[in-house]
Amino acid sequence: MKVYHIDRAGTLKDGQRVELHSLEELPKEVQDSYFVKDFKYGVSAHGLKYLNPCVGTHPVLRNFDGHPFLSATDFETEKGMTDSTIIEVIAEIVRRCYFPSMPSRMVSLFAVKERTDFEQWPELRNEPKTQYFQIEVPENTHKFDSNLLRGGLNFGNTGSAWYLGFYASASFDFAYRYWSGETSANPRFEYLVQLPTAQIHKLNV
Repeated sequence: MKVYHIDRAGTLKDGQRVELHSLEELPKEVQDSYFVKDFKYGVSAHGLKYLNPCVGTHPVLRNFDGHPFLSATDFETEKGMTDSTIIEVIAEIVRRCYFPSMPSRMVSLFAVKERTDFEQWPELRNEPKTQYFQIEVPENTHKFDSNLLRGGLNFGNTGSAWYLGFYASASFDFAYRYWSGETSANPRFEYLVQLPTAQIHKLNV
């Protein structure tokens, strides 16, 4: 079966096999974590991204009184990464506890069935280094509805007060529904391709 992968970082090459990354690419304290010991053969680039504890930094801005603040844009950037990390960790814990036969997202490459399916991920197509690849995968490669990967921190205001919270049970339930194969009202399917892959083929777009 042929599926399609989008490489936003521009790190893949035509004809290569996509391999797992060694855990040695992670800080020693992460390598020694009980959470990471299940990945004895390594992790995917996706797993490497979310297991790395390094965080983004932004210059300190100050208002007219000299008080420091973080811009809304910078806050949204960091919150988005934090939300995604929370979602990934909960998804992995739910998988281990209830769906251990399913492939971990931390060792997978993500793909879609048709090239036109990338239109459902407009946020992925704006990077200057973006490349598209075709991959041959087994017919029984698992697919899931990525619209069920939801959760993270709830932040906003009611008009009179700010709030920040985390809806733990809802995040758990979304992950459970994802791994059970449920679909949302508007499913957005992704295939979890196991690594290493066969040779990948770059598409001219």
